[in-house]
Amino acid sequence: MAENNGFTHLPFPLLFQGKPKLHGGGTESDQTKRNSANRIDHADRAKSRKVR
Repeated sequence: MAENNGFTHLPFPLLFQGKPKLHGGGTESDQTKRNSANRIDHADRAKSRKVR
């Protein structure tokens, strides 16, 4: 159980409303398209790579 250590919580100064502003999206890169089209080959290459 949590102990009462006298820590007072800091107030949260801002409240946000509305939809989030998400970054990213757009189109897939050519490399991503190749990897998706050749999933088995891509997985085999990824498994065989050495960890640095």
